This record gives sequence, structure tokens and C-alpha cells, in this order.
Amino acid sequence: MTPYRTPETNPRTVEDLVFIGCGGKVAALDRATGEVIWKCKVFDGFVTVLYDVAVGLLVGSSGYLWCLDPLTGGQRWHNRLKGFGHGSLSIATKRGATHDDAALADEAAQQQQIAGSTAAIIASSG
Repeated sequence: MTPYRTPETNPRTVEDLVFIGCGGKVAALDRATGEVIWKCKVFDGFVTVLYDVAVGLLVGSSGYLWCLDPLTGGQRWHNRLKGFGHGSLSIATKRGATHDDAALADEAAQQQQIAGSTAAIIASSG
């Protein structure tokens, strides 16, 4: 599996990307613009995608599981999952990027700052 990369793009971090799986392909898009950073073909059909902060981008399709480098789309490893069949694949990990304590704390601080600014504006206009 060789990923296609757009030559003019160079994401800085995983946080700059959105990962999708559709129609037998997996891709990384620029979070700000939606531009395709890289894409690669896996198998036709349903594609499951999960980013695990400790491992990389996990991609499942048709009874296969791949671990890709999230910045480049390069294959780190794959597993044929022999004996599991060829249907849709669900993926879960303890370290899946479903929440990030630091990001949640930053968001809470920003919301608190916005609330304080709004209260000050309301108080000064009354």
C-alpha cells in the first residue's frame, strides 16, 4: 500500500489532520482547509479508522487491519486477521483519541475567558 501525497502540503502535527475512511480508501485531510494531505487504497467497501495516540492510525477493512503513520500514510504494520472473516471491522483501544485531557482543559479555560469577557461587556453597558 503506497500512499499518494500532495506535494505542496506538509502537516505539522496530527492535530492538523482529520482522518476519513470511505469507499475502500483512507485519507488525511487538512483540518483547516479540507485539502487532501495523503490518501491510499485499502480494499473496496467499508473502512474503519481510529487514531491511537500510542500506535498510529488504525485502519480496518475486509478482514484486514493496518497501522499507518498518521502524518505520511506509510504502513507501519498490517495483520490479515486470518480466521476472522471479511466483514466490517470495529476497532477500539484504551488510548484511542476520543478525548485529550490537555485539550479539554484548554477548551474549558477558553470558555471561562469568553464568559468573563461577556460578563464584563454586559456590566459596562448597563
